[in-house]
Amino acid sequence: MNKNFWIRVGRNWIFFFLILLIILFSITGRNFFSPRTLNNILVLSAPALLLATGETFVIITGGIDLSIGFVRGLSSVSSAIIMRDLYNKLKYPQGVSIFIGIIVGLLVAVLPGIVNGYLVARYKVPPFIATLGMYGIANGLALKLCGGFPITFLPPKVGKIGNSFIAYYLPEKYFGFFKRPPNIAYTEVRNIIGIIPFSFLVALIFVIIFAFT
Repeated sequence: MNKNFWIRVGRNWIFFFLILLIILFSITGRNFFSPRTLNNILVLSAPALLLATGETFVIITGGIDLSIGFVRGLSSVSSAIIMRDLYNKLKYPQGVSIFIGIIVGLLVAVLPGIVNGYLVARYKVPPFIATLGMYGIANGLALKLCGGFPITFLPPKVGKIGNSFIAYYLPEKYFGFFKRPPNIAYTEVRNIIGIIPFSFLVALIFVIIFAFT
């Protein structure tokens, strides 16, 4: 193998480590490649993926954001409090309470980003220091607002956010597969995956990784 190959491996070692994990889990876990397992992985990794997407742009500029996790917490707490108070105290409809709560949550999440960006760009404060300060501020505000306890008595429909099936509102002609009961859809996908040799799946993963490196 030439030198360029090992340089590429060194630059993308994390992808090769991921491949090794996939191979290991596929050998030790009988149902690792089942649609249900893949679905669980995607669902559980969604919050981290959303944060990582935003963090990527900061890292591209040569910075780092330590406050992103607690800003998310502050945004969630603020949004939940607004929803609760509008629905229970002011008797707003559920839809209106949830919509306003989401808007407030987005605004609360944007403000720390503006402050961090201004400090870094205008006053040349190191991103590590600026976001570390915002880390403590966001954490303190979130704890102050919720008192260290979960926010309860939210509008009932809040529980449907992220737990519903958007595909049910899509045309049956084009999206019929996604509207079938989960057990039937899982069975069909499992049958398709079952006829693909495992070695082919591993090779396909390598091809995809090298295509993007």
